[in-house]
Amino acid sequence: MENKQVKIAIDGMGCKSCVAKIEKAVASVQGAEGTVDFGEKTALITAQDNSSSDEALDAIRKLGYGVSVLA
Repeated sequence: MENKQVKIAIDGMGCKSCVAKIEKAVASVQGAEGTVDFGEKTALITAQDNSSSDEALDAIRKLGYGVSVLA
């Protein structure tokens, strides 16, 4: 099965500790992982399927950040 990658913009990320919080939230979703670029205010989410991808985005939203899918 091929993994799905989604690039997102993250609104409200104000400090570098936010990066760790977001990456931890994404990692808590089974089948998903993410890397956050603080300078660009973006993240690349890699997930096994659409469900895992959606759950990862929801996990970021639950932290209080805005999420917009870029690609």
